[in-house]
Amino acid sequence: MSSNEFGRWLAREIKARQHTDRSFSELFHSDGGLTHASIGRWRRGEAVPSPEHVAELAQVLGVERRLIYGLLGQFNPYPEKQLSPEQRYVVEAITSRLTNQQVRMLQAMVDSLIQTQEPQPRPSAGHLTPAAKTCG
Repeated sequence: MSSNEFGRWLAREIKARQHTDRSFSELFHSDGGLTHASIGRWRRGEAVPSPEHVAELAQVLGVERRLIYGLLGQFNPYPEKQLSPEQRYVVEAITSRLTNQQVRMLQAMVDSLIQTQEPQPRPSAGHLTPAAKTCG
């Protein structure tokens, strides 16, 4: 996980918006709120935001969640929905062995696959192409 890369990025974003950790934390509306101490831990790389906070952070900063996941060195193939604990375990097991660049490349490949609207229909046995008929 690259929480240091994320922390440096977050610090730049907060500074560019002329916020302090406290004033930035006040922009969040999540259950139980978000403390300025949590923001500070994220910036220092001592902690990482939860998926709920990633979603809200992306909205507050006007960026896509996959950018934040990439900076964290995490991978979420479906950032618009929450992964189950089992799905998260599988994703983390795979991505823990990848570099940040490889994680970003994997995310781009998955995004490309997800954007494919309709899978190509498979030919039925009665509609085999001439090449397929000669292989059997």
